[in-house]
Amino acid sequence: MAPLTRRIAPAVSRHPGIWDLTGRILSGGAADTLVERSVRPFATIDLTADGLGQAHDFRSCAGFEFVESLHRSRHPSVLLSSGGWATTGGIALEEHGVIDYAHYRDRRPGFRRTVVVNALRAARAPRVETALSFRTFGEANYFHLLNDLIGGRLRMFDEAGAPADTPIVVARRLAEFPPFRDLQSRPGLQDRRWIVQEPGTMLRCRRLFVARTGPFSRAGIEYTQRALGVPASDAHDAERIFVDRGSRGTRDIVNRSDVESVCRRFGFSIVDPGGMTLTEQMERFSRAEFVIGVHGAGLTNIIFRRDAPLHLLEIFPGPPARNAAHYFFICRTHGHGYTALLGESTEAYPWPGRFTLDPHKLETAIDAMLSGTSERGMTPGPSDTPST
Repeated sequence: MAPLTRRIAPAVSRHPGIWDLTGRILSGGAADTLVERSVRPFATIDLTADGLGQAHDFRSCAGFEFVESLHRSRHPSVLLSSGGWATTGGIALEEHGVIDYAHYRDRRPGFRRTVVVNALRAARAPRVETALSFRTFGEANYFHLLNDLIGGRLRMFDEAGAPADTPIVVARRLAEFPPFRDLQSRPGLQDRRWIVQEPGTMLRCRRLFVARTGPFSRAGIEYTQRALGVPASDAHDAERIFVDRGSRGTRDIVNRSDVESVCRRFGFSIVDPGGMTLTEQMERFSRAEFVIGVHGAGLTNIIFRRDAPLHLLEIFPGPPARNAAHYFFICRTHGHGYTALLGESTEAYPWPGRFTLDPHKLETAIDAMLSGTSERGMTPGPSDTPST
């Protein structure tokens, strides 16, 4: 069996036909679909942005559409240490939260791994009756935690009426992520049950819930605000914050001292969210009317400015791609002002290297933002628009 597997695996591990066999191998299909909808998040949003111009604005987002869905396995399943899952007696179906392999063929688990998983399904491994998987790509990233997991998977799980005491499986690295530890004590999450999956271990579940979410969802942001108990901000608070990324190794500003000097001259405090607890971030950003920062997870904190004016000046190392529209989307759908400023990087998204920012262009952009000549206080867009 082993020599045969080694010979045929390279040929079939990525072949669509292997995945088409799922419904035949598993009687009644692999999973029940509890929630599924197509969403066009940008359908009614003004896609122009101050500072970008037509050549680099977000007009490419106009037709963007994604499917968000929640599924429950019909068969006992194995949750792999990588985050994917396999149904007993069948094949691996899901990797990092993605189920639709017609669009994500490069993420399909290999045939050899599938054989190994099914051979080991009777091995000694922790077993739970039912669980919701929080395993996903970027699971210890601050933005993905609040947007994809809390605002995405948990929202759809609750929307489907699933039992609130169902255990939620998280990776060890997420369990040790400081914001996640703080998050567990928030009012809407303190009664949830959590299971930590250790590195290199499998978890056996009789019924496993898995979900697919998109990066842009107004409903998801608002669910996260409710789950964390984010109060309405005081509209009279008007702090000015420059979000400092420190030396992360990516998207570092070469002339950061010059940039910070300009920001201080306009009354901005330099704040590094990476050294703050979740509660501290919530409190500090709820008071911020003006926020400046390089595209990154730290800008997620603008969701804590709730029901009060806010204007974001987002710095992009180079021309942004559709995948970088996260904070533009949040501002547009929540009535906040938005301005973009481009650095001098020649790299493409996600801009892995360092870049230079012209201090004079930054000074002009800040002056326009504070004087109100940039767009501010726009009318909030509608909730996520399902496609028809």
